[in-house]
Amino acid sequence: MVSLPLVLASLLVSINPVTSESRSTLIKPTAPAPQIVQKIDRIPKAELTGMPVAAKFLPDRVTGVIFLNTSSEAWSSLTQLFPARQNPFSLLEEFLPKDIQFRTDIQPWLTDRVAIAVFAAPNQKASKESSKETSKNPQVIAILPVKDRVKLDRFLAKLVKSQTPVEQDYKGIKILEVQAEVRPSGEIIKIAEMIDLDLKQRKIAIAALPEYLLVSSNAEVIKQQIDAQTNLKPLSNRLEFQRTVKHPQWDRSIVAAYSDYKILLEQFSEALVDRSGISSPSERKIFADSIDKEAKLYSTYEGFIWTQPDGIRSQSIAYLTTPSPIEPAIKSSQILAQLPADTYVSISSRSFREQWFYLLQTTKLYPTLKPIIDGVREFTPQLVGMDLERDILPWLDGEYAVILFPSNKGFFQSFDLNLSLALVVQTTNQAAANAALAKLSKFAKSVTGGSFKVTQRLVNKRSVTSWETPAPNKKTAPQSVFAYGWANRNTLIFTTGTGPMAALNPKPALSLSQAPIFKTAIQDLPQSNYGYFFMSGKGLIQLVYDKNPDLTKITPTNVRRMLNSIQGSVVVYSNTADRFQSDSFLGISRR
Repeated sequence: MVSLPLVLASLLVSINPVTSESRSTLIKPTAPAPQIVQKIDRIPKAELTGMPVAAKFLPDRVTGVIFLNTSSEAWSSLTQLFPARQNPFSLLEEFLPKDIQFRTDIQPWLTDRVAIAVFAAPNQKASKESSKETSKNPQVIAILPVKDRVKLDRFLAKLVKSQTPVEQDYKGIKILEVQAEVRPSGEIIKIAEMIDLDLKQRKIAIAALPEYLLVSSNAEVIKQQIDAQTNLKPLSNRLEFQRTVKHPQWDRSIVAAYSDYKILLEQFSEALVDRSGISSPSERKIFADSIDKEAKLYSTYEGFIWTQPDGIRSQSIAYLTTPSPIEPAIKSSQILAQLPADTYVSISSRSFREQWFYLLQTTKLYPTLKPIIDGVREFTPQLVGMDLERDILPWLDGEYAVILFPSNKGFFQSFDLNLSLALVVQTTNQAAANAALAKLSKFAKSVTGGSFKVTQRLVNKRSVTSWETPAPNKKTAPQSVFAYGWANRNTLIFTTGTGPMAALNPKPALSLSQAPIFKTAIQDLPQSNYGYFFMSGKGLIQLVYDKNPDLTKITPTNVRRMLNSIQGSVVVYSNTADRFQSDSFLGISRR
């Protein structure tokens, strides 16, 4: 499945570039700024409670739109978590003239939610120059709702006072093009360099309507949206978007997103193929066909980000075009009790066997995945001496987890790292698992040429198979670099040595499910899900500092405080008959 949030994000940053030809049309600042007062048929107020007024302006076939909540109430928790920046919208100041401040010049006239909408470029009858600028890149326009027109005009006059804007009249509406004075921070400059975005000189087109300020990087985009108001079918009337607005977290979300999955893939399928890096015509066609099939599977996407006193929550939902049977999710995970509380990173799920067979079915929809499947099949015997589907998958039918946790013994200690990796597997077929383990030990002895000794050890009175390197001398014990053993008749544990095994087998002293950071992170997330991705920000940051003590001296104080405030992060995936859903939580301690 194409990751829609990533696609939408890439579209939003791909704002139409400014060409050298378009820069030459801008007039250097000499004259005072004109007053901008225009009229357009007043757009009706939204009827649905919570419906953003910008949704009355946008057409229902908008590719995607992100809504930024401008209310101080929505951002209150975030400013308490990050008090250094009293209002995140003040980031806009880095793209405005030095004498413009968000709080005094913008906030007084801004209201409701700012909409940032993405459109595919339509076939145009405009000039060759404007067509060149807008034909290949996605079109982005911001719709800023206005509550005080007088204060807006005051802001616009201040914005253009140091230069003479390029003016044009379009259907009675004045559109101004001005040169943005960009003074971004170092972090924003680095991001811009990564996406090849020129921040030194940027053109901004603006048009003031009675209820909105329209902003884009190209005047043609504004013209097209003005044209779209004729016989408009507004986004606010679309049932799928009304469902988004009715979401329980809509009102408190600081960011909300909506996209029509089919429209997005239809309009940008060619761009996705071009950016895939695939050169073979036949493979490009296969990839294009898979995009077409994907567009038929899902209807719309919606996403929400909101704050709460102990952190930041998000939720993403992809709605299915046709409801499908629900596969049983994990209603109550048992494997979490087998993981240690001080786990740095944990990825847990269920039934790798079912997931593999689902992946095989997916290759019918996406044939480009087949070489990967074939590669895994061929590589598995070389790696472990067994056939994946005959020897391994039959017993991978329960929950499983891969974890990174602290340990001062085992394989990674050779690299002076107090870390260990473990794979914990629950199975209903112990006999098949033991047969596979016997083959693994035999394979290890045959390929290592005696460099590893496979032996049995007792760990916490449990029999464990240990792979050990020979001792360099009589005073030094052999080092166990890999070990596996049964914690109970259903739970098999693999670790990087017998030392780490002692922390897990038969059970950890304190489990991850009992850890305060983890409990806080999952308390509001769907309990019926397909497993957890957990990361202890607090533990990982301390690990880095322990390994590199000098970092505490060179890291700026405000950055160090922010990092130290991060507790834990969890992501879970779930589904119902009509949707696939992901939820996440980032725990942040108040300072």
